[in-house]
Amino acid sequence: MLSKECHCKQIFHQQQFGFRRGVSAEDAHLYLIYKIQQAKKKGLITTATFVDIRKAFDSVNRELLIQKMHQLKISTNIIDIVNDFCVERTAFVSLNGHTSLIRKIDYGIPQGSALSPVLFNLYVRSVLDETKNKHIDIILYADDITIITSSTKAKINTRRIKSYLKNLVVILEKMNLGFQVDKTEMIHIQSNTKNKSLTNSMTLNGYTIVPSRKVKYLGLIIDEFLTFKPHIQQTAKNGTRYLAYLKNILRKNGMLNANMMLQLYRTMIIPRTDLSACVWANVTKAALKPLMKLQKLTLATALGTSRQTVALSSLEVFCNLLRVYFRLMRRQMIKAITLHSRLLYHPLSALFEKPEKGTIFAKLKEIISTVSSDNNPMSELIKHSEMHVLFEPCATAVDVIISNDELALNEEQELLEKIDNTTMLLIYTDASKQHDEVAAAVTIMTKAGDEIRWRIMACI
Repeated sequence: MLSKECHCKQIFHQQQFGFRRGVSAEDAHLYLIYKIQQAKKKGLITTATFVDIRKAFDSVNRELLIQKMHQLKISTNIIDIVNDFCVERTAFVSLNGHTSLIRKIDYGIPQGSALSPVLFNLYVRSVLDETKNKHIDIILYADDITIITSSTKAKINTRRIKSYLKNLVVILEKMNLGFQVDKTEMIHIQSNTKNKSLTNSMTLNGYTIVPSRKVKYLGLIIDEFLTFKPHIQQTAKNGTRYLAYLKNILRKNGMLNANMMLQLYRTMIIPRTDLSACVWANVTKAALKPLMKLQKLTLATALGTSRQTVALSSLEVFCNLLRVYFRLMRRQMIKAITLHSRLLYHPLSALFEKPEKGTIFAKLKEIISTVSSDNNPMSELIKHSEMHVLFEPCATAVDVIISNDELALNEEQELLEKIDNTTMLLIYTDASKQHDEVAAAVTIMTKAGDEIRWRIMACI
């Protein structure tokens, strides 16, 4: 109820990405990378500093929270419920039959509650307004604050961020919040990969923050030249380790077979390796080799074949699995269509509608233009239908809801009869239940010489 009201009344700040309806860590990644790409186009150096609020939920001043909710014009009934939810809380410790005294908790909101993240968003919203700076961009994701600035010199960037952090400390202290300087990370991102690493550090409260060559932000590894190679290498390494772990579990339980291995790969490994793929999917094919090796290892293990004697493409065809490159492109298409269908109130709407050339949003916008062209059978569906994203193990780009099982299956059969399987590879997912309705879609990959083209043929 509270989350819905905040969404409808647009109460959250545009640069708040955590615990919001239809907004995810992937959107925070998109915003950060977009800002870096903007600066790189101009030959500027971008400095990003990552701050973690200390004991965020435990430090919330409840009276101040209620006051802020009144200022944001939250419904009185909801405020009363929140007030009852927060006040008169007690705690005690019980260990080995011994129980401590019951003590009243004066600060904080309960961790683990579905309501608490939304309340924390409301509590820290004012930070973005009170620390506004024309040279600084902020990303607020739950208790993580990312500070971004760009200029011709790293020295200028560190000076700006240091000034901002001093102001931020004062604002947070008024709210009974703070952050640990020793856990703060910083990175300088350059446009020229031939340049030396920048070493400009920053001293705050007696602690020196030394820039890193790569940082991990909400699961995405960002390197100093924005190549995404360290991220791909690390995710592939983690995926290989996780694959071995799953393989051992299956073997011990007598469940090691091809179908089980492939299902676990689709549902438990790919979602991890493809995190925020829409951001980094445009890397060179050479950079994707670690993920290709992981896929080959998985398929060879599942089928009991040798990785040295069987080509990856043959394994992929036999297992009905997309090539890594196409899988990532499909992820990018999914994100483009998702943003297109959720523009209302979305924090990235303005950037997506009028993207700057050469940036990630320009690429996503280009995808929408392609699938929405007049000669595409799906263009009207994109313009007029409510879209829902299908995730692994489905192999489609987008689906449109149809409420009739028989209608969906009939149209499926008609479409299949029109396809010449000798010239086209059909990537298809069977009709599946989503929200008690039928969802099905078809994507066609055609090959003309050495050129492979993708287009969404129909959506049923």
